[in-house]
Amino acid sequence: MRTLSRVVGVLFFLSGSALAQQLWKVNSGGQHGAHFLDLPAAVAAAAPGDMILVYNTSTASAYYTAPTVTKPLRIVGAIVGVPSPGIPSPGSVVVLGSVVVSGIAAGEAVVLTNLVIDHQPWPGGGGMGSLVIQDCAGSVLLDDVTYDGNGMTGQWVSIERSGDVVLRGCTLAIGGISVRIVDSNVLLSNTWIYVDDPFPLFGYGYTVQTETVFLQRSTMTLIGSLVRGSGPLNWQYPIPRSAVAMDASTLRVGASTMVQGGQYPGYPSWLPGSYAAAFTFVTPAPSVVERDPRAYPFSHPYLQPPSIVTLDETYHDWVLAGEDFHVSVLGPGGGFAMLFFGDMIPPVSTPIGVLGIDPFTAIPVDVVPLPTATQGAHQWTFPCPSSAPSGYAFALQCLTLSPTGGLGLTQPSPLTVGWGTMHIP
Repeated sequence: MRTLSRVVGVLFFLSGSALAQQLWKVNSGGQHGAHFLDLPAAVAAAAPGDMILVYNTSTASAYYTAPTVTKPLRIVGAIVGVPSPGIPSPGSVVVLGSVVVSGIAAGEAVVLTNLVIDHQPWPGGGGMGSLVIQDCAGSVLLDDVTYDGNGMTGQWVSIERSGDVVLRGCTLAIGGISVRIVDSNVLLSNTWIYVDDPFPLFGYGYTVQTETVFLQRSTMTLIGSLVRGSGPLNWQYPIPRSAVAMDASTLRVGASTMVQGGQYPGYPSWLPGSYAAAFTFVTPAPSVVERDPRAYPFSHPYLQPPSIVTLDETYHDWVLAGEDFHVSVLGPGGGFAMLFFGDMIPPVSTPIGVLGIDPFTAIPVDVVPLPTATQGAHQWTFPCPSSAPSGYAFALQCLTLSPTGGLGLTQPSPLTVGWGTMHIP
């Protein structure tokens, strides 16, 4: 089997022109030769294709101002100078306020990694926070981005009129406003979306009156993810809510995903009917729910049964330079899977599935049989080389062969490499 160190090394040279752009360093204390003390100034100065590294050190941390991004950039958060052998979780930095990504043209990409979008829960603590992605014909990849509304009113997440948005390894802890996805195509991989508890002080509490995600004329594909509706755990939740409300949209639930409505008070979690519907249709306009037969079963009623559609998938955990990480596949049991690694591209429909990896940079990594006993599951462990470029949009994807000889593509797994904690910028 080839090691991923060799594969990444080859891709480093194949993608050399894209990786050779300017690196801008942002640190509030000006350490390690930082060019800027805060993010907005770095975003304004950067040229398309540049990378911005915003970092704290092992001895000093700070909050940064959330930026508005209107050009293709890579923004990578990091904690540097912290020995962490054997700990593959990348460090993150906190940005306060509203992160906006807007107007990214077709063929361009924005990558945001290892960031926490936050709002400090006290008066004057940092302003209202939001995450807005809008009017992007190009690609937007969020990897290891946490949105934390801290239980405050006026916080929101919206994705509108954007054709290729990926949230991988993300957490969205929302407030009383649904995540709005309108006229967009979104892939959630290893991502968790739930309603956060309202903040109890200063009158900032809210009443949850909406579903967790609202889809309108959009497609959302879930791989290894959880979307959960709010339940009446306390007075702020008067009735349980569905996880997803749909208007002329498509919801695709992968093999390792759960979509769950809020739980009714006093009902045991294992009892069918203890939960609000996982999804609901808010208009007569037709919507479609596709569910892999291996996905967690819906333990609650629904307005109409989902269509059973096989959604084979590839997914991985966080990747940190110099550490091991894991890649998993769920494919046809009794068949085979060939894992490829290459540059991420916008999704392309093919006769055998959606292609999310550039075929001109794709390199085969390994071929494995997929046991029937594990429903076609297999997991690899790979070392990520310490020299791997951070913030660059790679992807993993498997070509599968079923026992009957049919070829297929798994759902792709977009990948970025976190900044090595011992790397000094």
